[in-house]
Amino acid sequence: MKVDKKVLGWRWALIAVCAGAAGICLYTVNRGYDPLARYPYADETQRETILAYMDQEDIDYLINQQLQPSVFMEFLTLPEFDVHNTLWYRQAMDAQTEDPEVVVHFINRYRDVLPLNDLETLLKHYSYGQLTDWYEQAPENVTLIPDPTQMLAMPGLHDSVWTYIPSNLVRQGSVYLQPEAQQALSRLLEEYERVMDDDSLEAETGYLRFDEAQSLFLDTENDLLVYPAGQNEQQLGWTVGLSGHGSWLKALDEKLDLTGDDRKTADVIREVYEALTDEEKERIEWLQDNAWRYGFVIRWPQGQENSTGHVWQPYLLRYVGMDKARSMHESGQTLEESQ
Repeated sequence: MKVDKKVLGWRWALIAVCAGAAGICLYTVNRGYDPLARYPYADETQRETILAYMDQEDIDYLINQQLQPSVFMEFLTLPEFDVHNTLWYRQAMDAQTEDPEVVVHFINRYRDVLPLNDLETLLKHYSYGQLTDWYEQAPENVTLIPDPTQMLAMPGLHDSVWTYIPSNLVRQGSVYLQPEAQQALSRLLEEYERVMDDDSLEAETGYLRFDEAQSLFLDTENDLLVYPAGQNEQQLGWTVGLSGHGSWLKALDEKLDLTGDDRKTADVIREVYEALTDEEKERIEWLQDNAWRYGFVIRWPQGQENSTGHVWQPYLLRYVGMDKARSMHESGQTLEESQ
């Protein structure tokens, strides 16, 4: 059927009007669409800032995760801000206040190696600078101890406290120790002098700074005697070397041949021990029998190299508390075995 041209024109005109009306409606709807309609937490000022600095994908993540303005507004306007790292930023800042730009840069760079569960603990004990240095220089297969304040923390072959500095050390003679260890050591030294008549003991080494531990390791070049800086437990302040420790360490260092020959190592230890005076041997015997009564254990005991990774050092004591020391003394376990 032939359609009248006039009617056809009206039809096209009607289609054009409907299309125009639809376009106007769509434009109006789009102008009225609020990307934050499902986000009830922000005030007008915050909404404007969010819309200015977040694209639709970021806003969708914000809404899906229900992240409130108090969590991220402090960081939002920074060029490196990443909404996906928001919880890390907030927890880091709450644990250790720092310039927001520093926090954002730090988290963005190291988030992959920063478990969220450990982040707060780490930042309570290490600065952002310390952690940055650690992640840039960390030895292979060595883990940073999140809380180095624990009495029984054990830096060593696979664990480090990096450049951590204890905050409450006190003096014992010429060295520094944790307060509880210092008080116990004072009682031990007094009792030793009382029962051993003319002999006395002193603290030769206690807390070691990172640089001191580094020098000690370089001087010995022997990880059967000491671990490298960061992995040396004297950085914690719970370990003390008594009179004779330095000379014992020096004698072992001069004689030990690191060939992996256990028999030879045992022979060297025996030779060093036999060279001691009777008075020095009596000191060792007394410490082995009595150190536990004051909360101390011989840190690297005789014949336990396979457990501790260190050769016998009879003058090096570790404070572990009265109950732990008694238990270890009765069982004959090393600190490694008792954990």
